[in-house]
Amino acid sequence: VGMGLCVDLGVLYLEQHRLDDAEKLFDRLAKVPDVPTYRTLGRLGGAIVLALRDKAPESNKAFQGIIANDSLLADIAKHAKEDKQVDPEFRKMWTNGPFRFWLAQAINFNLRNGVLEKDVPAQVLKWRQPREPKS
Repeated sequence: VGMGLCVDLGVLYLEQHRLDDAEKLFDRLAKVPDVPTYRTLGRLGGAIVLALRDKAPESNKAFQGIIANDSLLADIAKHAKEDKQVDPEFRKMWTNGPFRFWLAQAINFNLRNGVLEKDVPAQVLKWRQPREPKS
């Protein structure tokens, strides 16, 4: 329940452009020591907030760090290749349409604000597009 509520609250703050509140929430989540899904949500949310504040280089650097250092995202990519189940808590974030919308918006904002596509990790570029439903 907690992960779903955190995602919903973060999305609400983003939709209402309450970036200070969103930043505080995502910063707290990024520092949760024993829950990797909260840390991943917090780090991604922080990168989104930076993009919405027109801090494209900082946002892109945050995305680069997430891709390079987030073990949960690395596990998700590995599991997808192996066709294994994704952590249900992670799924609450990753399949949340409004959260994915803001993630895509952040990446597009960064590109419009001077970040070169070649400087964006390939995995992050994939997040610009809506996911295709599996049949």
